[in-house]
Amino acid sequence: MQKFKDASGREWVIDLNIRSAREIRRKMAADAETFDAVDFLDYATLLFSLNDPFFGADLIALVCADQASELGIAPDAFGKLLRGKVLYDALEAFTAEYLDFFPDPTASAKMAEVVAKNKEAREALYEAIASEASKRIDEVVASVVTSSGERSFDTSDTPEGTSTESPS
Repeated sequence: MQKFKDASGREWVIDLNIRSAREIRRKMAADAETFDAVDFLDYATLLFSLNDPFFGADLIALVCADQASELGIAPDAFGKLLRGKVLYDALEAFTAEYLDFFPDPTASAKMAEVVAKNKEAREALYEAIASEASKRIDEVVASVVTSSGERSFDTSDTPEGTSTESPS
């Protein structure tokens, strides 16, 4: 069993066993609009849930549906409890429980490697996006400075006491 806390601090338990996995499969099949014939126990579903926050949140809501129902929380209201770090923690708990569900330790270990590589790839993508965004911002700033005739505000090569600002 794995646990996470929602945005209001309420603790949720993710407990995958044969009964709960069958129930989740049944519910996914019944909700084709959201899950479009996705097999809950296919490893690709796990990876997709980690890469698509909307799908991941829908899957967590489905996994926690019985608990939510007992607490009187409607499925739509449950989604309001998942955001940011909370959703990340929920998906981490789900992933750990998912990997523990399978009886073959070799298969679970290999899937854990795939999950780790997937996380590395996401982090590399985020880094590349941030780097490219910074580069483009620097280019835009340089372009604006050049086109407006403004000098750089870098004072490292100006004599002490002189201004680097353009006269107005």
